[in-house]
Amino acid sequence: MAPKISIVMPVYNSYFEMMRSVVNIQEQTFRDWELLIVDDGSTDLKIRESMMRWMRDDERLKYVELDGNSGSPVIPRNAGVMLAKGEYVAFCDSDDIWGGFKLEKQLEYMEKHHAKFCYHDMNVVSPTEKTMWSLMSHCHEGNVFESLIRKNFIPTSSVMMQRELYGNFGGMNVKFKVSHDWD
Repeated sequence: MAPKISIVMPVYNSYFEMMRSVVNIQEQTFRDWELLIVDDGSTDLKIRESMMRWMRDDERLKYVELDGNSGSPVIPRNAGVMLAKGEYVAFCDSDDIWGGFKLEKQLEYMEKHHAKFCYHDMNVVSPTEKTMWSLMSHCHEGNVFESLIRKNFIPTSSVMMQRELYGNFGGMNVKFKVSHDWD
């Protein structure tokens, strides 16, 4: 049976950060998900070795290796979505940590409001967990189109959307090396 949510995590040589993020996802209150870790040509063999062990213990974890490094998280994100089986797709960068209720609350909001796309604020915190700044602190309410043209304030790791929506617009543009999530 397909999971409700597919989570796509691009990874490149970020072993310790990735392991922390994977544990964080495993601790989510919402449990009906799959995590697609798409390795963009890491040279750190600990990533592959650890994922092989973890996949034996948690069938929701999937590990995919791409040939070579693309130099951008766009290609692994698109590859992950192509493999996704969930009705919804969420993104989590390998160095990001979610609040424990993130999937539960975001899915609940989307289903209640029949939303196809949803994002939320993200705080950037110091190693001592002090909030340094909020990405959406300069955002306007209501129609955010004008604000979005000037500045991308939607953190990729906050996005959840219906999987079919991603396919409808053809995924993220692989020609963009930066600001690909602004596409």
